[in-house]
Amino acid sequence: MTKATELAQLGGLVNVTGSGTATKVGIGTTVDISGGLSIKGTPVISNTGVWQGSSAGIQGAQGTGGTQGTTGTQGTTGPQGTQGITGSQGITGTQGATGTQGTQGATGTQGTTGTTGTQGTTGTTGTQGTSGATVGGTANQVVYKNGSNVTSGDAGFTFNDSTNVIQVGDQHRFGMGTFTTAQRDALTSTATGTVIWNSTTSTAQVFNGSTWTSFGNQFTASGGTESTTSRSGFKVHTFTSPGTFTVSSGSATVEYLVVGSGGGAGGNRGGGGGAGGMRTGTMFVATSQPITVGGGGAGSIYPGVAGENGNQSIFGTITSEGGGLGGGNGDGSANYGGRNGGSGGGAGSGPGSGGNGNRVAGTSTPVPTQGNDGGSSGSPAGAGGGGAGGAGTPAPPGGNVPGGPGSASSINGTSTTYAAGGPSVTTGDGSGGGTAGTPNTGNGGQGGSGNTSGGAGGSGIVIIAYPSAA
Repeated sequence: MTKATELAQLGGLVNVTGSGTATKVGIGTTVDISGGLSIKGTPVISNTGVWQGSSAGIQGAQGTGGTQGTTGTQGTTGPQGTQGITGSQGITGTQGATGTQGTQGATGTQGTTGTTGTQGTTGTTGTQGTSGATVGGTANQVVYKNGSNVTSGDAGFTFNDSTNVIQVGDQHRFGMGTFTTAQRDALTSTATGTVIWNSTTSTAQVFNGSTWTSFGNQFTASGGTESTTSRSGFKVHTFTSPGTFTVSSGSATVEYLVVGSGGGAGGNRGGGGGAGGMRTGTMFVATSQPITVGGGGAGSIYPGVAGENGNQSIFGTITSEGGGLGGGNGDGSANYGGRNGGSGGGAGSGPGSGGNGNRVAGTSTPVPTQGNDGGSSGSPAGAGGGGAGGAGTPAPPGGNVPGGPGSASSINGTSTTYAAGGPSVTTGDGSGGGTAGTPNTGNGGQGGSGNTSGGAGGSGIVIIAYPSAA
């Protein structure tokens, strides 16, 4: 570098020292730097021409901007730069609108019951209520509500709690509960001393702890064959022949069975005898009663002798008629029909009608219901006699026929059938007469086969029964 080097664009900030004299230079100034060059006191070029400053050189003043050049072609996009650091959290946005209500969920399981809370303090006692109305009556009187629905007492009905005595005064009465014997016997846990009115026996009775005993009207009676064991709790009197039901004391309502005797049967293919009338029921008895037991009607005797109707059995006002005679052929009468009676006799062989039941034997006089009609016949065969349980069977063209059924009774403790109509027999001609009715049943006799006699009717019976405590 020469001492006369031209320095352009240094401005007024550069001082040049040449020949020992400092000279301030600017743009377009030519200086002599033989003595070196310093800028703001800092050596830049030595007097020997060696550079002493920064390699970067001195920043020149900003030049005037040149004309904008044509935009170059867009270069290829460079590779994606590294992900930048996440920016700060933005401000929270505005709250959105509330969504639609969701469906109600299922109810949860019931929780365990909590422990009981502590008992609260007792409240204060309320005000005393007003006193009730004064109850009527005086000391020891039993108080009741009268017909005006007002409490009252009665001097004729008192209870003394010191003596435990209930007293019913004059012109006052005490009603007892009414029971039949069956209702009385159905009572359970009956206390000793219990008192009732027994409507079956028409007596007041007291329970002594084991049995019921009548008082003030002890009924005692005798007659016939007596039993206190054949029927539990009852005394039974059986009459198989005439006698008297003797009442020694008291009165009672008794049960009865009265059966008339059976009618005799016709002979020579005759009809069966009608059964004796059968009546059952109850009757109040306070005095002795005569007893009649009918004997069985005789059967027709072949040839030429007519048989008989049965006979009445009687207890007091109760009469059961005898059974009607069965019709016959050659029994001394031209009538083949059965006779009337308690139950009618069956017709004999040949055209004929059975006798009517519920009639006085041998008549047309009606009596209370106690039997049925005998069977009719229109053939060479006899018909069955009527019975207490049904009519006699009509005669068929041939063969044996039964009589009307009897009826059962358990008055003596055993179920027994009484008052059956007599059957007829058409087979075995000449082999023997008809069989008699069983004694004391009131059954009709059996009709005889051809050329034989008819059987006799069974005798009647009377049975009376009443509670043994009557």
